[in-house]
Amino acid sequence: MVTSHLGRPTEGQFSPADSLAPVSQRLSELLGREVPLIRDWVDGGAWHSNLKPGDVVLLENCRFNKGEKKDDETLARKMARLCDVYVNDAFATAHRAEATTHGIARFAPVVCAGPLLATELDALGRALAQPKRPLVAVVGGAKVSTKLTALKALNRSRSRISSAKPRRSSSRFRAKCPSRSMLSSRANSPRPQPPF
Repeated sequence: MVTSHLGRPTEGQFSPADSLAPVSQRLSELLGREVPLIRDWVDGGAWHSNLKPGDVVLLENCRFNKGEKKDDETLARKMARLCDVYVNDAFATAHRAEATTHGIARFAPVVCAGPLLATELDALGRALAQPKRPLVAVVGGAKVSTKLTALKALNRSRSRISSAKPRRSSSRFRAKCPSRSMLSSRANSPRPQPPF
């Protein structure tokens, strides 16, 4: 079973524009066999009961599920009951406290990082623990607030930090960007440790 998110649909509402149908089609082409797209998958059902070893199914956009973004425990428990092993291979979203990233990992019988996530974590661990000089950190994305902890950790070991601006440059974005003094202000707080 494979799932992902796409776009920013309204939870609880199906949106054809945010469907994983094109992903199902491409995955079928790559694997040389049909990969069915399961629309209403959270509660299991016949599709789940009929799975055999080696079957591959794509579960529809996890952001269609009500409670996904708020890391709803009931939703996470239902998802965890569907799997024997939960593998997260999405480095870019692993930091989010959502049902398919954080919640399910709390309740699945076995939890592990996939090869892409493991590679990213290894590289990040080496860069933080034994950085080669000069170390330049380029941090991108529209939500700087979600990167503050990482930026603070990088501030201790880097030679230079650069932030990539989003496509639309605005004073609102610049106002949210942390300044070096903001990142350095650790006077009364303990140093954050990397999460690995």
